[in-house]
Amino acid sequence: MTLRKYAVAACVLAAMLSFTACGQNSGDSSQPSSQVTSSSQALSEESFSAENIVSTVLDRNMAQKSSCATMTTEFKFNSDSGEATAKVVTDIKAVTDPVYKHIIMDVSQNGQQYSTSEFYVDEDENGEMTLYISYGEEWYKMPVTDGELFAVLGQYDVREVTNIVLNSLSNVTVGDKEDINGIEAYKVDAVIPAADVPDVIINAGVFVANGLTNLYEEYFDGVTDMPVTFYVDAVTGDMIKFSFDAGQAFQVVSDYAYNLAQDIDEYKDSQRLVVNAYNVVTEISNIDNTEKEEIPTDVTEGEVLPGLSESIDEANGVGASSSSASSQETAE
Repeated sequence: MTLRKYAVAACVLAAMLSFTACGQNSGDSSQPSSQVTSSSQALSEESFSAENIVSTVLDRNMAQKSSCATMTTEFKFNSDSGEATAKVVTDIKAVTDPVYKHIIMDVSQNGQQYSTSEFYVDEDENGEMTLYISYGEEWYKMPVTDGELFAVLGQYDVREVTNIVLNSLSNVTVGDKEDINGIEAYKVDAVIPAADVPDVIINAGVFVANGLTNLYEEYFDGVTDMPVTFYVDAVTGDMIKFSFDAGQAFQVVSDYAYNLAQDIDEYKDSQRLVVNAYNVVTEISNIDNTEKEEIPTDVTEGEVLPGLSESIDEANGVGASSSSASSQETAE
């Protein structure tokens, strides 16, 4: 049985019909630290203490110029035939200035390949950005602003997602060093307090992979602390891996929708979704050594689409005629 037959479908209710994925984080992550650390500068052991390691990683994260990452989101839930899985593996190459991104998302269900999506983002010498989107065998392109780009692909902006998570942590403990892909790294355990879980899930777009957009804090009533584990390069202070299980939060949101759906005829026979896990694991590599690659010609010559704001207006029935009328009224 697919997700469509479960109450999770009710999560895409009127309150979640927005085209956008998530909101720009307004926390401290947007402000560069006054103590940014160069990756070539030796760090003291004190930088990796439980009291300082989060600020050390935040400083390095703000200083990063480029990186590669693999983000794996695996959703496990009960179905009629036993446990089912949905998995999204996203490979990301990102350069900060000028902005360049190459994102490839592979989606599988119960171990079987389901779909692949690909995106490029490129910033020209005038600071104008273009988003390139693959759909089927064709490529499309549209202009985007910073805000629009974050709204569409913010959940795969590893630098920003890392900031959102780090700025919410408490109960930080630093463990022994471990080998992570050939790098000696400190293992760090922490929690995102229950009061902060909604903001993290919403601002980091954690559930967007399952189509849950425009979530609100009230959907998370009953959520508990969310443990987070991450690994910090023992030389540079860079975060090279982080993971968390948002399954309990997903269950709470799904139950909220399930309870609402009981009064809707379309969903009255829906079954309650039982979530077993919602694991997010992100591995970060090639920090400050990732370079922009040449975007293929078939991508750059794709069909031009209107800007995102214009597309949303069209979806909401705000056409050219109404815009013209509004302009005429203003002129008069």
